Amino acid sequence: MLKKLYHVSLCLIMALGTLLITPNNQVNAQEKVDLSNVSDEQMPIEVREILEKINSGNVTGNSKDGFTDYNESLIAPSVASIPQQKYNSQNFGHSNKGMSVIQVKMGVPGFWQSLYQNKYDGWGYTSQQNGSYTPSKAIATVTASATGVIPNISTSGSSWGLFNTTKQVGKDTGVWSKRKYAQAYFDNVRIQHISNLTVKFEVKSELHYASVGSRTASTSVRFF
Repeated sequence: MLKKLYHVSLCLIMALGTLLITPNNQVNAQEKVDLSNVSDEQMPIEVREILEKINSGNVTGNSKDGFTDYNESLIAPSVASIPQQKYNSQNFGHSNKGMSVIQVKMGVPGFWQSLYQNKYDGWGYTSQQNGSYTPSKAIATVTASATGVIPNISTSGSSWGLFNTTKQVGKDTGVWSKRKYAQAYFDNVRIQHISNLTVKFEVKSELHYASVGSRTASTSVRFF
């Protein structure tokens, strides 16, 4: 009896060890986005590079908080930027495959105007892969929010203020006849660094259709 229990326990320990050391267990995989039918006029090269990284599996993180690539994630935060990126390729368009992508980099922590802070730069992107309806326009709106101890925030060199509400940090509209995507950039967003603070950046992606109205999706990343 004891020998049988020992054998069962050993099998359980070995199975648990396999789960802990399996690389795939480190990444919460999501459906790969098909880039084969996406033209260059729909997707800038920097967006394509992010999606190719995530598709390759050479990332760490999860589909809730965001992904980073292995090489950059091994660099200490004190000497380099830490990136977070994620995408949502759900059918948020009418019989279409919409794309919502966000990329944010947290800069080197430091002091600015006597406040210990982090600097954030990035963009949110919206477009459509394919479908039976053609959008009239695409809109990307990026917001920032925080949970935890209320910090201070400065956007684009503005004076510091309490970060107690959601802040819009970037917005872009692409009229489909002129540009087949929207990409809202933001930079120099500085947020006071306080322990037990989570900062979330989110892009609200909208595709508007003349005949069937609008469809939306949101994609967000978090920094702890």
